[in-house]
Amino acid sequence: LTDKAGNAATYSDTIEYSFVAPLATITIIGRDINYATAAAVTLYLQFDTNVEYYRLANEDLAWTTWQAVATSTINMPWTLTATDGTRIVYMLVRGIGGLEAWYYDQIILDTTPPTGRIIIADDSKYTATRTVGLSLEYADNVVGVGTLSYREDGTTTWTVMTIAGALSGKTITSTILTGAEGTRTVYYIIQDILGWQSATYTDTIILDMTAPQGSITINYGASFTTTREVYLSLEFSDNYELNYVRYRNKEASWTAAELPVSHKYWQLSYGTGTKQVFYQLTDKAGNAATYSDTIEYSFVAPLATITIIGRDINYATAAAVILYLQFDTNVEYYRLANEDLAWTTWQAVATSTINMPWT
Repeated sequence: LTDKAGNAATYSDTIEYSFVAPLATITIIGRDINYATAAAVTLYLQFDTNVEYYRLANEDLAWTTWQAVATSTINMPWTLTATDGTRIVYMLVRGIGGLEAWYYDQIILDTTPPTGRIIIADDSKYTATRTVGLSLEYADNVVGVGTLSYREDGTTTWTVMTIAGALSGKTITSTILTGAEGTRTVYYIIQDILGWQSATYTDTIILDMTAPQGSITINYGASFTTTREVYLSLEFSDNYELNYVRYRNKEASWTAAELPVSHKYWQLSYGTGTKQVFYQLTDKAGNAATYSDTIEYSFVAPLATITIIGRDINYATAAAVILYLQFDTNVEYYRLANEDLAWTTWQAVATSTINMPWT
């Protein structure tokens, strides 16, 4: 400034002028710089010398207040939006002269363990073999599955399978059931890439390798019949659950499967001679057992006569008598009984006539 007398004085001020926006970086650190397993993370902030202030926000842009930059680097705690997936933190910086610039970083947040399911032998209730198929289902909502582990209850050793980061899928494999027959359990655990481990899933199956037990008797154990229609006495049992039974004559096809019964009428095949009837039982596990019985079939009834001789053929004066037995050539065995039908054992016919004492 200069007055009328010629006196002069000089004053000045300064200002920073720049075309360059303020520079900074933001890094989100969770488990590492790529993944976080909790919403609580650390922010690593770096500022150039021309940055004076900064503020931060999540995706909702609910900004913090402006904070003065006191040092060129800052480590500070931060809480991400608590929803699994890709999370972003924004940083707005203000430099000398009021110039502002945006920066951001992102990280994958995964706070949820994987899920899945195990199915043994297509969800069958029983198996007759120790080797069974396994269906291992898995799913992860963010990062993908890393490993599948399973074991059966006869061992403490886990079998581990590596999965290449798939978000969902199903793997088919098998295992060998050890130990005794009965209910067997297979355990299954899924782990994602970040180490989150699922609950322990299980499935059970009944190991049954024992065939059903049973018997078949034709006409109450008779050795011959004069008709093709016979009566079958049947027994059946199983350690767990019987499924069905079938029948057939020798050299014939099996009947359709049917429920077990304790007796059944049956027709023998055509032709005389020894007839054999087969009886097959199958349980729910697929174990089967076949039983059979035989009977002699003839159109001609075996012929014989019996005569009681006491004092004569009409009267007896004592219980001790003589029996006179006569047999045709087609008779092989005989047995005897009084009115109480308490039969003797079968006796082979050695001669066409027999005289024998009887009481």
